[in-house]
Amino acid sequence: MIEVQELMEIETLLETIRDAALQPEAWDAVQRQTDLYFQSSCSQLASADHANGNAFLSRTPKLPELDHHIATLACFSEPVLYASRNPGWRRFVDYDFITEEEMAKSLFYRENEQFDIRYRLALRLLDTTDRSTAILWFWPGKAGPPQSSELEKLDLIQEHLRMAAHISNTLGQSLGAEKGIVQALANCGVAASIVEPDGRLIYANEKADGIFQARDGIADFGGTLALMQNGANTRFTEALAAAAKSFNGNIAERPGGVLVVERPSSLPGYVISVSALSRGHQFLGRTKALLLVCIVDPLSEAPLRSEILKSAFGLTTTEADIAVTFANGSTVDEMADRRGIKLSTVRQHLKSIKAKTKTNRQADLMRVLLSIATL
Repeated sequence: MIEVQELMEIETLLETIRDAALQPEAWDAVQRQTDLYFQSSCSQLASADHANGNAFLSRTPKLPELDHHIATLACFSEPVLYASRNPGWRRFVDYDFITEEEMAKSLFYRENEQFDIRYRLALRLLDTTDRSTAILWFWPGKAGPPQSSELEKLDLIQEHLRMAAHISNTLGQSLGAEKGIVQALANCGVAASIVEPDGRLIYANEKADGIFQARDGIADFGGTLALMQNGANTRFTEALAAAAKSFNGNIAERPGGVLVVERPSSLPGYVISVSALSRGHQFLGRTKALLLVCIVDPLSEAPLRSEILKSAFGLTTTEADIAVTFANGSTVDEMADRRGIKLSTVRQHLKSIKAKTKTNRQADLMRVLLSIATL
């Protein structure tokens, strides 16, 4: 029979698991709390890509050094090989695929002993035939293998863990935050796209799409972004590779670079910058970097929008419209003619606009409005 205190502890754990569905950083808390729940020495989130040679990615908060150490060794380890040969597995303990005698001979198990790890209990979180994404709990040799009591405890939380993992993984794949960045850049007059290190195009805003369709120096060739001159494309490929290498942790260490691209039309060249995107909402982390490619056309000007002026300075609709017209170079006479109002009315509106923008001269007002146009 489960005691009241234990029920309260389980509910606290389930609340953390529910948080992790929407907040990827909460998976660290899930690992810490399940370590206490199972009284295990540590836990690991891990993913093995069986379709690509068991490529391995893991996160072990209590033993971060284990992740680096195990990355190459795990590909050929007994647990990963067992998972790759049993694509329908849900959970396992070591004894499902290895004996104590075989453990003693195994390089993988011997290497784990330096971290005081011997036994594991694994729960598969995502159901894909060629990929095993799981959470594993470890015990040292002196603790012995997990018993039926640990399996009974797992029964109480396993479907909650699996549901949270599916939700979190789906959100991570949606690239919602990354797409938001790309769309926001369009509002600043910047053409932007998301690509993989090999140049495969994942997403582009409408400004970038327009540039690609023009095929004037840079274009989308069958789903891959490339420059149209060989020499320039080599530099672009190198910039992509440099940005991919900088993809480490949540923030890129350095950008991939900036280059100017000549255009066959002989118009001023595009200025292209390449950098790695943050991991953003990721359940475990991407095995490949996602790169942000920004393209600035020197001839393109971001239009000043009245909505921004209304929000930033509290201008009325009429004041905002006049401010936009003024920023575009219209004189007081032209603004009065266009709107069919008196010169004095236009001047009164300009006076109000200057007061709200805290400027005294029209030159100062022009500088403020032009700076707002870059937002």
